[in-house]
Amino acid sequence: MGLGQIQPGAQRFGYVSHRPHTYLKRCESLDSWTYVLKCYLRRRLQYGLCAKYKKSCLSWCSHFSTIICTVSIAGGLGTLYRLPQSTMIRGGLPFLVAYALLTILIGLPLLFLELGVGQMAQEGFIKSWRAVPFFKGIGYVKLLAGCLLSLYYPLYMGLALMYLIWVLNGPVPFTECVSGVRITATGYSATNKPRQECIRNTFIQSPFQDPHYFGIYAALLLFIWLVVIVLSIRRTKSYIRSLSLLFLPTMACYIALATKSILLEAEMAVLHKLVENVDWTVLKSADVWYYATIQVFFSTSVGFGSFITNAGIMYNKVNPLWTALGYVVTNLIFGTGSVIITTILTQGLNTTTNSSTSSIDEVQLFTKIYDAMLRQNSADFNYWMIATYLLFVFAGFTSMATLSYTLLKAIYGHDGIRLKWWQTSVVFSFCGFVLSCLLLLRQDFDLVHLLDHYIVGNLILISVVIEVLAIIAFYGTTRIQSDFEFMLGHILSKIWLILWWFIPFLLIGVFVWGLATMPLEGSANDPVWLYAVGGGVVLTAFVFIFVMGLFVMRNQDGYTSSDRLKTSLEPSHNWGPKDPMLRYNWVQWNSKSRSGERDFTLKRRGTKEYTKTIRKKAKREAGELSVLGLQGAYIKNNNNGTGSGWGDVNHPIQTVASSEQDASMLDSLEVDVPPKHHHHHHHHPNQRNTFSGADAPKGETPFRSSFPVYASPKSGEIANDENSEGYGTFRNKGPYIIDGDIGHVCHRRYDNEHEAVTEL
Repeated sequence: MGLGQIQPGAQRFGYVSHRPHTYLKRCESLDSWTYVLKCYLRRRLQYGLCAKYKKSCLSWCSHFSTIICTVSIAGGLGTLYRLPQSTMIRGGLPFLVAYALLTILIGLPLLFLELGVGQMAQEGFIKSWRAVPFFKGIGYVKLLAGCLLSLYYPLYMGLALMYLIWVLNGPVPFTECVSGVRITATGYSATNKPRQECIRNTFIQSPFQDPHYFGIYAALLLFIWLVVIVLSIRRTKSYIRSLSLLFLPTMACYIALATKSILLEAEMAVLHKLVENVDWTVLKSADVWYYATIQVFFSTSVGFGSFITNAGIMYNKVNPLWTALGYVVTNLIFGTGSVIITTILTQGLNTTTNSSTSSIDEVQLFTKIYDAMLRQNSADFNYWMIATYLLFVFAGFTSMATLSYTLLKAIYGHDGIRLKWWQTSVVFSFCGFVLSCLLLLRQDFDLVHLLDHYIVGNLILISVVIEVLAIIAFYGTTRIQSDFEFMLGHILSKIWLILWWFIPFLLIGVFVWGLATMPLEGSANDPVWLYAVGGGVVLTAFVFIFVMGLFVMRNQDGYTSSDRLKTSLEPSHNWGPKDPMLRYNWVQWNSKSRSGERDFTLKRRGTKEYTKTIRKKAKREAGELSVLGLQGAYIKNNNNGTGSGWGDVNHPIQTVASSEQDASMLDSLEVDVPPKHHHHHHHHPNQRNTFSGADAPKGETPFRSSFPVYASPKSGEIANDENSEGYGTFRNKGPYIIDGDIGHVCHRRYDNEHEAVTEL
């Protein structure tokens, strides 16, 4: 076939073809030194450096994305808006101190527990109750609390957007909030309505009195829920990307406001005046500790199931303890900073006063910011208040992205749901938009006050109490300790078990103290129907948990009711990690832990981090032994083959190959291969890879190994190995020597008659 016949083949097979003289010209340049150099550099750069750092870059990007998402979740609406508002209403600095103490004492242990349970379940907070099926109803109560929270968080965001639009559109005070005009020495001046009366007559006015503001509010709510659809339309990928994108504007607004607050504090010294007038006696009242406990759940998102869900996605390969510690510290920094920023910007307006009869607690912070703009009467200061409203909006989108993904994960994975993910997201957002608009039908945010003050916080409180008691008492501290040691890679401290036993009783004490001393109608003299409905919903949820438990018990296998009850209080057969390899290692871990053995390397088997850990440990221990003049020094074999081996008596150094290609494959092998000329094997119970030298032939160093090993030419007198630590353990009983062909088999050399081999 000639060169002229290339075109038909190109059209047939779809490849790009050129004219004949183009190919001839390319062939003439193949021998040029520039072409050879270009090909060499391209091959080295593309297949050398890129291949070397590709996995490393992907790993670092994954860790960096996880950190950004964690910081973004810590800066949610509960931390940046609700905490400063509660601090202003509930007592100021004493309330903030109580909140910080409870966050460390309650929030940190509960978050650690949720991350651990989530890593074991890997399928959301409802299916996590496969651990104790009787208490499956707790998952549905959390689902209800999360849905109710997602209904009124957009109302806060919509209110921030309305203030933002009105400030940008016209002067402050707003035209709708001017009650009259008065004559002053400098001219005419407008008299303003009180801040609570202004918002009552405008933004949150009942639609039956004036539908104008209700229409604007509804349009903003529609925009918010459409954005929520976009943030959750593509499942996990959209969720992680949305958190990463919202991190930048949230941090930009937060840092800008923090800088402005520092400058204002240097001029006015607002914080110094507030610290001098603190009334610490309020810490003796129950309402400070009760509302601080409720605020811990809203700020940290503990109890809503978000971290149990995220633990199977973003946090499935991280250390739950360090993740919980880092999140709590970040959350405290965000929360304390937001309280300081809002206090300085609002110039400490009525910070420690309780809400009066005519005030609306849920909009206190918005009205205080508006009053601060009236007092400053400066266009520059108004721009900083615009940044504050934007901070609330971005923090609200972060919270809504977390809530919507958590709820969609629970709803979509439920049996009987036949919709696709995007269809479930659209239906969820449409229902949320309609119900959010219905909350505005009642004037003065009464329905929002009902949900925020009476229902959502108490639902989470009773759910957490029953949840922790169920896990500790029925799942058992032995199982919890074993599972957490499998995930952590080290022994779990007894302090955490003590805290998990203590927290439920602490929460019960705070709740009972609050019921006994605080008025049922709250601090704002709420009508009877409001707290009656709130208490009824909480009581119904409490009863529902146990009714659901009886229903689950009836469906269990068993001949009698006691058998079915016992089965419902034990882990189900499908409890455990969803990932096949992780589940296999977990089952293997449990089978060995029953006999007292613990191999903390099981979860990391076959990973690059595991191989590096083994090599570093071997180098460190061999270096310590070489200083003492003992055999077992460790050197890395070079490519020239100049490393000394066992054949040289003057250099008793075992070489280790640098290849890691068989590391993960060797980890999974568990075949016990006895040495040659060995006819009688005496195995000790629960001691893997150990061998007694009583039956070894004379002149040979006895050993037991799963792989071919090389014994030392010299062997001394060795004591009986009855106290061998067994499989996967590390004790100071001698040097560990890694064979040249096997990266995961270590020899423990002794001064007596045999040699034990430990597989890591």
